[in-house]
Amino acid sequence: MGLSGMLKLNDLPLREVKKAKTKLELLRVLEEKLKNRPLELINITELCKDVMISEVTFYNYFKKKTDLILYHNKLLEIEIWLTLSGLPLNYTGLQVIGHIFEIISDKAEDNMLLMREFLLVMVNSRGPPIVPQITTAEILMKFPNLNKIPPPDISIPLMIVENIEKAIKNEDLKHDIHIPTVLNAIITILIGLPFALLFSGRIKKPKDLRNSFKYQLKLLWKGLNS
Repeated sequence: MGLSGMLKLNDLPLREVKKAKTKLELLRVLEEKLKNRPLELINITELCKDVMISEVTFYNYFKKKTDLILYHNKLLEIEIWLTLSGLPLNYTGLQVIGHIFEIISDKAEDNMLLMREFLLVMVNSRGPPIVPQITTAEILMKFPNLNKIPPPDISIPLMIVENIEKAIKNEDLKHDIHIPTVLNAIITILIGLPFALLFSGRIKKPKDLRNSFKYQLKLLWKGLNS
């Protein structure tokens, strides 16, 4: 959808806009606090105090504080989709997948504790986590310069699959590879590698994760084409 045909914040009900502003402000405050201390040392009361809302209001939007971590991740998926949409058309599927890892590396370098908390949420979830719903108002407020609304089912796995298929079509990967297996391998690098590095204390400087991502992807592409 072109920008001229898209909804704008002024077109939306004031109540929806206020709710979006509050949810995004809660996330912003949490992200700042996570630069200095882990989630277990941050309580909902202080988040609400900083945003100047009641705890009742918080629980109207989020069931628990870890939902804010999942909320952050969903917004990150939208940001990745928007970024990929702006890449040159001649980017190969493998280059696009590599760019996904670059974006995540950028975010991790900016706030490593936030990545740590996301990994803990994923590890401790019993089944797929329930992600808080993202409204149109939240998307428009978070990404004021966007020129298209992302599809509601957008996710990192879907973006990866699309680009595995592109790589196969362009003969950057063998045509007979099993796409679900390749997806599992890539997700294992994306989730398992930072978990192993973070919780073993092997990240000594911010670029360690980025370099490890690049090396593991290089090994994967080489192995798939051998």
